[in-house]
Amino acid sequence: MKKLIIIGGGFAGSYCARKLESHFDTVLIDSKDYFEFTPSVLRTLVEPSHGKAIELQHVSYLKKARYVQGIVSKLEKGSGEQLVVDVSGTKIACDYVIIATGSHYATPIKNERMVLANRSRELTQYSSHLSSAESVIIIGGGVVGVELAAEIACGYPDKKVILIHSGMQLCDRLPLRAREYITAFLLKKNVEIVFNERVKESSGKVFSTVSGRHFTCDLAFWCTGIKASNECLVNSPAFSSCVLLSGGIEVESTLQLKGQVRCFVAGDVSAIVEEKLAQSAEAQAKVVVHNILALEKGEELNLYTPQSRTMIISLGERDGVICSGSHVLCGLVAGLMKRSVEWVEMRKLRGWF
Repeated sequence: MKKLIIIGGGFAGSYCARKLESHFDTVLIDSKDYFEFTPSVLRTLVEPSHGKAIELQHVSYLKKARYVQGIVSKLEKGSGEQLVVDVSGTKIACDYVIIATGSHYATPIKNERMVLANRSRELTQYSSHLSSAESVIIIGGGVVGVELAAEIACGYPDKKVILIHSGMQLCDRLPLRAREYITAFLLKKNVEIVFNERVKESSGKVFSTVSGRHFTCDLAFWCTGIKASNECLVNSPAFSSCVLLSGGIEVESTLQLKGQVRCFVAGDVSAIVEEKLAQSAEAQAKVVVHNILALEKGEELNLYTPQSRTMIISLGERDGVICSGSHVLCGLVAGLMKRSVEWVEMRKLRGWF
């Protein structure tokens, strides 16, 4: 049986592992030992117990595939058509590789009060700090920054929340009605929104902007500057040219790594231009699964076409916005939708249906 290595256990990686583990000697490599429903990680900051609902150990849903915890530092060419993965110093030869390493936040500012809006376990660790904080700064007015501001404002209405955004409007890729609803919602919750300001440095509780303004807070959250997790190729002389200046990994329309046949890329780490959503990652994963099986059968490969997909933005636990193209739905139904999607996806992973 041929060997398949999947790097990354998020939406794309976990999907590929489940669909291909019966066809290959499959190894899933991830830096953490669990799958996480990332669209709901922000809720864990104000509701730490929710972390258990959005996590599932990889070994719990894998039936045949093996799981290895580690970080892939390099991808090399092996003998013949084989590839070699270097994971934590151990080299593993394989016939196919799927790179699904996702993305992460990176900030040039180092401050003990700065928290990256990343994994639920990291946010959960700061939940007690948040509860005792009197003032909070959120840096970044995209979807993540807006959702986090809403979570904190709804969960702790007495705290001073300042949202600093470098642009002229929040969530600028959303339709006008959605942007207006989000802005009005946050203002109604007494969130102070600062537009056209970019935080450049900090010292203790003070965060300074490019224009010279200073903001003081007990805790700050960084919600901007998403970077593709491309380290496994950056350190690989044979494949580093596939990493674009944007940080994304260049792929063929078949989702094969540029110029490669047996290496595929799916999810946030790819350079495909579309919203980095969970459903986009899973849609790419479906094409990858089909194409690997097609290669084995000598059949034609499918092409991946980027699409505009429905976005759900939660504003606290009971409000939100759903955007599907130019159509916008605001209010309670939209707010409850993300919890519904979370419930369905986590149970699908557990094999309920």
